[in-house]
Amino acid sequence: MNRFQWLIVFLAFAPALLFAYTGQFARLVADDDCHVARVRDWGAWDALLYHISQEGRYASTLLTVLAAHLDTLSPQITNAVTILLWLVGWYGLVVQGLALLKINHSRRALSAAIAALIAAAASHGFYTWESLYFFGPVLVNTTPIALFTIYMALAVWMARRLRKNIPSLLGMIAGGAACFLIAGFSEAQVVYQLIFLTFCLLMSFALLRSSVRRPYAAVFGIGWLATLLSLIVQLTSPGVADRMASDAIK
Repeated sequence: MNRFQWLIVFLAFAPALLFAYTGQFARLVADDDCHVARVRDWGAWDALLYHISQEGRYASTLLTVLAAHLDTLSPQITNAVTILLWLVGWYGLVVQGLALLKINHSRRALSAAIAALIAAAASHGFYTWESLYFFGPVLVNTTPIALFTIYMALAVWMARRLRKNIPSLLGMIAGGAACFLIAGFSEAQVVYQLIFLTFCLLMSFALLRSSVRRPYAAVFGIGWLATLLSLIVQLTSPGVADRMASDAIK
């Protein structure tokens, strides 16, 4: 990249870096104190069992318990890591999108600038700052979106690379496992993910020629099945059943 491109990329990254910088002033608030206190007083295993008994969010529950070991640094580190994951995911997705459009001129610089602006706009667009600066809500609401963006970038890359073939068994298992874990961050994430992958599947059949459809259908299809499995696991978890029964009594 030349100097002008470096300048554009730097200016594009400035808002996202500002959100990461302000996140370093975040502190434990509300339920965040409870998460850290349980891990500190009960131990990681007992805290994990308690949270699993209360809700079906198996992925975010595990990460919450692990990140709680960071104590007062947990909201600062989760904020910075999530924004970094978002930048990586959007960069990869934009790169794949430009490749599909056959735009080769300054693709890396353009992808980096677009990714940074999207990450900053998304950070600013949250209804509440809790999803960006509160330790618990970040892992439940924001981190899975960043991880799913990375998954989509890798899924498109794999489908483009395979062209007319279907992914290998290892690739299918890895993609399905990634979707299953990401969907397990929250009830909202699994619903959004299922809807989005359904849309991707329908679009692959509606817009792509039969000669290039197979890898996209295979990648998105295994992701859809894994997400559906996650939905079933969460709906049938004891914590969700107890909450539904309690709501029915009220």
